[in-house]
Amino acid sequence: MSRTPSVSPAYRVAAPESSPLPPSFGPTVTDEDLPIIEARCRLKAEAARFAAARLVRLRDGDDSFADFEANYHDLIARAKALPDCFLWMCRSEDFRDADAKQFDDLAGCFDAAAHVLRLLQPLVSSPESDSGPVEQAILLCAEAQSAIWKAVANVSRLQDADQRKLFDWLKDTAGRRRVWLDRFMTRVDPADPACWRDLEARIAALESRQQELQARERQRRKLFNKIRYLLKRITEQPGADHVDDWASLVSAVVELVKGGLPPSNVELRDLLLPMLDDLPDLDETPPEFRLVLRETDRYLASLPSRSLTVATTFSDDARRVARLLRGKAVALIGGAPRAGAKEALEEAFGLSELIWLENRDQSYSQFAPHIARADVAVVLLAIRWSRHGFGEIKKDCDQHDKPLVRLPGGYNPNQVAHQILAQVGERLAGNLERVGPGRD
Repeated sequence: MSRTPSVSPAYRVAAPESSPLPPSFGPTVTDEDLPIIEARCRLKAEAARFAAARLVRLRDGDDSFADFEANYHDLIARAKALPDCFLWMCRSEDFRDADAKQFDDLAGCFDAAAHVLRLLQPLVSSPESDSGPVEQAILLCAEAQSAIWKAVANVSRLQDADQRKLFDWLKDTAGRRRVWLDRFMTRVDPADPACWRDLEARIAALESRQQELQARERQRRKLFNKIRYLLKRITEQPGADHVDDWASLVSAVVELVKGGLPPSNVELRDLLLPMLDDLPDLDETPPEFRLVLRETDRYLASLPSRSLTVATTFSDDARRVARLLRGKAVALIGGAPRAGAKEALEEAFGLSELIWLENRDQSYSQFAPHIARADVAVVLLAIRWSRHGFGEIKKDCDQHDKPLVRLPGGYNPNQVAHQILAQVGERLAGNLERVGPGRD
């Protein structure tokens, strides 16, 4: 018993016996052939319009050729300059029974094929092209070549070589790229040549979307390069004032997110990670930048141990804070708890514990028991996450006589130490004098 061969569910093309052309025995049509096919299709569109104009004159009983001779010789000369270009439609006298509109439609179909080929070439040549636009362009190309086939059949028994080449290319490309060609690849399902304007409009719409995507990608590369440049300046000039550089960096990140880049983008995250804890106090953190910081914080919180190089050389401020807080606990409210940053702060200040309290989906009142703990010497509020909770946290800190430090930047120990000393250093020193130093 014979078995029916299976067809891959990922794609389907016409079987040879139902194709609009006989199987090709010529050279395989490759992506490299598309530019020359495009050029021939554009020239054939001009030749088809020449034929339409000539037919109108012949239908009026005027056999004179003088008005057409210069155009004819120009078309033939340009055809000879292209390999294998046969302008069969230029012999208008062979098609006296045809309708001039049919040749106008043929011209529109050739133009549509040339248009979609121009769109296809960069898509199929780039390994980074998204599969969606490539597949859409291939489907439009299938419709265009089918419309050419039907338009040719309407006026002649000839077969157009470029339509045949496109048909062969589509069969091969659909198989390689797993594109399902469910229409316009059989004799019984031809595209309507008269609808070439609608086809052109859909090709133009896809081209416009693709140009927008390419412009967006160019802008993204420009912004990423700007961020790299600013980070390099900040890193290579540690003693300089980089307020403007940080502001420009934040603006670039905001523009990326507004342009559609996900806040969790890995490339952006990897750029920011080494400098995240050095982020200075910003007058206002835009919501788009806060989203990026939040996603980066969540990533770091998922790591089992320290993944960033933290400051191994502690500043004078860090050593002073260590003398004030050694052996004591500190509560940090805001952001996603990060093992690496927690270890770095505990090590730098000699803490018994850093109590990191995440404020996501929580009422600030739930932090009161931690603030009230006797061993908690200071409360840090990461204001880039908790900007609107300062009043409630301060009320609890005042009630339990705990110094509150607003932490505007990152978690670099030297940076945190500077904020502690600037905001509550004298108070901590006074507390130390009253109760004595903590244990080592």
